[in-house]
Amino acid sequence: MLLVFWSTNCGSCLAILPELNKLHSELGPAVEVVGFPLQPDADLAACVVSRKGVLWPQIRGEEGDLINPLAETLGILKVPSLWIVDGNEVIRAAGLGRVEEVRACLADVMAGRR
Repeated sequence: MLLVFWSTNCGSCLAILPELNKLHSELGPAVEVVGFPLQPDADLAACVVSRKGVLWPQIRGEEGDLINPLAETLGILKVPSLWIVDGNEVIRAAGLGRVEEVRACLADVMAGRR
């Protein structure tokens, strides 16, 4: 599973979304992708998801939360922050920031090298 923590006011986040769409399409059902918009404005996050054609589900905190509870629990301080979690719910990579890093890490995890 790939967890994508992002924000609408983060230029790097907005730039990486199309690359993540491509990766999501390439991987198909082999890797579930879930987004966590760290944005208190649900309408703005939904607008960006629609405009960028994001293909994976987004999980937000409760309305009015200033930060996503999972992001707070994990101590995420910067975005984009990409995390890889295996089928046993073990974190295999945390805080990645580039799609190339995600590709390499996913290849290692899927091959049992990580």
